[in-house]
Amino acid sequence: MASASRILIVDDDHDVCQLVRRSLAGLDCECTDAYDGWQALEQIESGQFDLVILDIMLPGPGGIEILKHIHQRQIETDVIVLTAHASLESAIEAIRMGAYDYITKPFSAVILHATVEQVLEKRRLAARLTAVYNLSREIVLLSDVKRIGEAVLTTIKQALEFQTCGLGLIDEERNEIYWPVTCGSAHVNRVSLDNGKGITAAAVQSGEPLYVPDVREDPRYIEMRKTTRSELAVPLKMQGQVIGVLVIESDKVDAFSPHDIKLLSILAAQTAVAIENTRLHEESLRRTAELAALNRTGRILTSILDLDMVLASVMAQVRFVTGAEAASVLLHDADSNELVFAASSGPASEQLIGMRMPADSGIAGWTMQQGQPVLVHDAPADPRFYDQIDARTNTATRSLLAVPLIYKGSTIGVLEAINSAARVFDEHDLSLLATLADSAAIAIENARLHEEAQRRLAEAYVLQEVMIAGASTLDFDQVLNRTIQAIHRTLDIDYLVFALPDESGEHMVVHSSLIGFASPSQKYLNMPMAESVCGRVYTTGRSELVDDVSGGPHYFEETVGLRSLLSVPVRERGRVIATLNVGSAQAGAFDEDDLRLFEAIAAQLSVVMDNARLYEIEREQRKLMEQSRLQLIQSEKLAATGRLAASLAHEINNPLQAIHNSLQLMLSFPLEPDERQEYLQIASEEVKRLIGLVTRMLDFARRPRQKMELIDLNDVIEKVLTLTHKYMQHHHIILQRDLAPNLPAVLGNGDELGQVFLNILLNGVDAMPDGGTLYISSQHTADGQVVVTITDTGRGIPPDHLHQIFEPFFSTKEHGTGLGLSISYNIIKQHGGEITVQSTEGKGTTFTIWLPKA
Repeated sequence: MASASRILIVDDDHDVCQLVRRSLAGLDCECTDAYDGWQALEQIESGQFDLVILDIMLPGPGGIEILKHIHQRQIETDVIVLTAHASLESAIEAIRMGAYDYITKPFSAVILHATVEQVLEKRRLAARLTAVYNLSREIVLLSDVKRIGEAVLTTIKQALEFQTCGLGLIDEERNEIYWPVTCGSAHVNRVSLDNGKGITAAAVQSGEPLYVPDVREDPRYIEMRKTTRSELAVPLKMQGQVIGVLVIESDKVDAFSPHDIKLLSILAAQTAVAIENTRLHEESLRRTAELAALNRTGRILTSILDLDMVLASVMAQVRFVTGAEAASVLLHDADSNELVFAASSGPASEQLIGMRMPADSGIAGWTMQQGQPVLVHDAPADPRFYDQIDARTNTATRSLLAVPLIYKGSTIGVLEAINSAARVFDEHDLSLLATLADSAAIAIENARLHEEAQRRLAEAYVLQEVMIAGASTLDFDQVLNRTIQAIHRTLDIDYLVFALPDESGEHMVVHSSLIGFASPSQKYLNMPMAESVCGRVYTTGRSELVDDVSGGPHYFEETVGLRSLLSVPVRERGRVIATLNVGSAQAGAFDEDDLRLFEAIAAQLSVVMDNARLYEIEREQRKLMEQSRLQLIQSEKLAATGRLAASLAHEINNPLQAIHNSLQLMLSFPLEPDERQEYLQIASEEVKRLIGLVTRMLDFARRPRQKMELIDLNDVIEKVLTLTHKYMQHHHIILQRDLAPNLPAVLGNGDELGQVFLNILLNGVDAMPDGGTLYISSQHTADGQVVVTITDTGRGIPPDHLHQIFEPFFSTKEHGTGLGLSISYNIIKQHGGEITVQSTEGKGTTFTIWLPKA
């Protein structure tokens, strides 16, 4: 909506400013005064003025200087020069600087009023032309009707004064005007064109602009707002056809001028072209998208042989090209003469998959029988409508398209598109769907044929899958589980289960790998051997094929859908060990070919299960070997403990003697409290010493823990040295150690590594019967190894014995077992390390142990 014009009056005489204001009375304008050149320049810079009425002679910058400033800064404002110091030169100069006019003082109020009115009218006209020009450039770039309407109403708001404005478009199907965009009104009802009422409807029907200066005087007016007095309606016409209308209303009587009508007509013409171009563009895009979709669908469908993928692609394309809320493919089951929902897309579609209906029921049934496409605008009102589908999905079908799927002259099913709104689809949608159905029918039938071929191929492939499943594990239960999964994955069997005999041999027990049986009870899990099909197959070793299990005694009552059953024996080395049982919800689902296939699967399983049994035996043997190894380590530990016994007994005796003496003194003599406290302290410390000694002995003698962890080899060495230091003293051994600080941790078993160090230390002591020196050191290398070296100064090892010392039962000692170094060698190897020996007779021996750092 146009705003009031802003005028700046610049004169150093306040009376003149007031006189100018009075002269402009009646014009829609706001006036601001400036009394010198500085004020004028400040106002011009800070505010946007439509007109400046400027005196030439001013305090500060004069009028000509202000004009130059406006000209140089390209400020968008008009200037009227008003001065008493008129001269031809100053007038020419002012006009040359861009002044609109030149008025001398004393001025005529009428002339000034008229001149200002001309300036403002010129600016308003220029603003309107600019708005129209800008609109024409803007809406060319828009491709959405609502955005076009918003742009048009924004332009009208800039150029005209009104209370409400709206863009109406014709709904040809309903013969109504609807309002995609409005301004000044929260909600506008649709206007019917059938009854001829309303000024807007009259303008649309006449195809000409209609201006009513006072709507209260026009009987056609339909009151929407109580305050409306004048209304202007201009139809949008394209090639002689009215496609919509621009309407503006004002609360003033006769609010719009001929210029306003002309301007709105120009805007209406531009709007009509833009909307029609948008519609053509949308239609072009839609046609292009439809053709692309059909082309894409054709290419996709001819390249896909998976039935589920074909159906999913068909569903997606049906909804895309028709804009349907839901779509379905119903395929004809010739055996039962029913239509089966093979695929569905949309609300509650999952409830429809697999649903059946008589082939002659519903609109789909009519299409199936007649082989003709059909468009229904209001499905519930159609006598052919099958309402059970809506009842099942809790939806409300209104518009419906149904086309037959025809392959080589035979109708194989129906393709449906559905919408909950009435009159959504048209003949064009029906044609598109029929075109799509041609490609879909070929693709669906090809996929069906391919599916059948694939099933036959899968019968051979499943044997390979069973072999792979068995080869992937040697655990008996996992073999059965993976075999069941492989069969189900490749053949899509409804029910699968292994049955094995219990220990009594009187029942067949269902294995936990079953598929298709939901939470069976104990009765089902334990079936009598003599009365069940699988029991007979296990007992006789002969396969059985039952077309209908409901016809005789059986133990499948809990699986209501089970009808036919196939059971084959599974043998291991000629002996039946289990049965493989296959079921279907259809009677007579299996034939002799299926029986031969599952007998082949069972034969394949025999090999797999035999391997599993052998693996169990081998695993038990490895377990026994590990137990023997641990027993050897423990035995060697106990032997080492026996060798340390004498020194340990002496080490225990010393603190015991100290404790005994302290107690004797306290019992035999009267002592002062501080003396008693001193002897009690001595006894307490010796008890702690005994506890530490016993704890170390027990830690060493316990069975090694089967746990690998991060350990510090220096800590392990120190514990062993603490345990053996008395033993070394008794044998006159001098110990020298050089343990590297900050030694990297290794991943290992501390108990077992301690056993290695103890064996080597004790062997070193034995090699020095007259005493000697033991050197032990630790270090780490640049290549990530932790190295422990143990050297004695004993008699050494003969060269011809060096290559045998790590062999089991080899010993140079008179009473040696020959296991200590062999066990040590194996422990280091299991830790990923190395152990070597260097020896010189008469000088000593060096053992070196390398272990990888963690």
